[in-house]
Amino acid sequence: MYLCASSGIPLHYCAELFVNDGTASNSLLKALKRSMAAEFSRELGEKVFRGKTRLVQMGFWVGGKPGYGLRRLMLSGDGKRKQVMKPGEQKNLTTDRVVLIPGPREEVKVVRQIFTLAALGNGPSAIARLLNEQGITRYGKLWIHATVRDMVTNPKYMGCNTWNRRTQRLHGPISSVDPQFWVRKPHSFSALVDEELFNNAHAGLPVRKIWSEEEILRRLKRLLKREGRLSESLILKARGMPSTVTIHNYFGTYRELYNRLGYRVGAQYIHKSDQAERTLHLRETLANKLRELFPEHVATTQLPRKNRTLLWIDDSFAVSLVLCASKWKRGKFIWTVYPNPAERNFITLLCAMDASHDHIVKYFMLPRMGRFKPSCEHDSWFRQGTRIRHLSEFYSVALKLWIGHATQGQEESS
Repeated sequence: MYLCASSGIPLHYCAELFVNDGTASNSLLKALKRSMAAEFSRELGEKVFRGKTRLVQMGFWVGGKPGYGLRRLMLSGDGKRKQVMKPGEQKNLTTDRVVLIPGPREEVKVVRQIFTLAALGNGPSAIARLLNEQGITRYGKLWIHATVRDMVTNPKYMGCNTWNRRTQRLHGPISSVDPQFWVRKPHSFSALVDEELFNNAHAGLPVRKIWSEEEILRRLKRLLKREGRLSESLILKARGMPSTVTIHNYFGTYRELYNRLGYRVGAQYIHKSDQAERTLHLRETLANKLRELFPEHVATTQLPRKNRTLLWIDDSFAVSLVLCASKWKRGKFIWTVYPNPAERNFITLLCAMDASHDHIVKYFMLPRMGRFKPSCEHDSWFRQGTRIRHLSEFYSVALKLWIGHATQGQEESS
């Protein structure tokens, strides 16, 4: 609404009795309606909070992933077991309830190992490194510092149902809630670790270090002197070094950090950084050009809490923009394709760039990306798409693919 009003586009309220003509009476009525809507939202939020608090105090799980080593069990309204829920599944009856139960024995064993290591004074980074060295993964992914710390500090592993540890208002930033305001129900679930081990593990965690700019530079100078070079992977592997988030908070980029240290980066790394900046600029330029070519049909949007630009066609469907680097490899001209996981099922405009990332040399329209991998032009993946010789063909091809999507959906539903 704000964007439309600021652009001079009139707004008409179809479900309201007043006319949005700017007169005093209608402006007062509109302000009153907005206040009523805001109060309704506030009251609804309070009711939802009280309802979830009541369920937590009854010992039920009220949402979110169960966590490593745990699974969700659905119960009927009278407390009978129904089924163990798979990831992504939701209960379909409002009277059903969910509790947590221990997961597979292998995962439970790993959870107890993590808490034991933490109780012995090992930090989250050391524990994650040890698990990765042993070949133990978390659903196929490597363990990281944050995952281990979140596990060791979560009371659900000792059977305590805890809610309201974090809060987020209107898609704003997530903030931590003071522990005195947490909603707790001890002994709600089967504990994977006993309370004594949980408390010892929690107490054994190292206190988070508060870095200063001088301390970061001093430690990195020491690392540079010892290793003779610096890189992001080298900094992350070394003990006692700041995290990537800390470095970006203080210096913005690794290039700026290296400049402060007086360290000259190899030309190939500077080239990659410049290419990434040019790719981002080229992506925005392409989106703007398509909006200019089809002003009545193409707009830009973003997924919730995402920064990547998407094309929004006829207020009906989204088109993903994927720019791929081009290079020669083993006598073949290939494009390295890295689609965003959240956009794999979108209609996709695939753009092959030149070696300098300054220009787009070829366009393809694909109905979806699926499980894409680095590929050459004549690979079977590209034969699924439609080659676009000029951007003026974009809208007609996108509409054709969308109609194909809709027709396929109707056939599957019937």
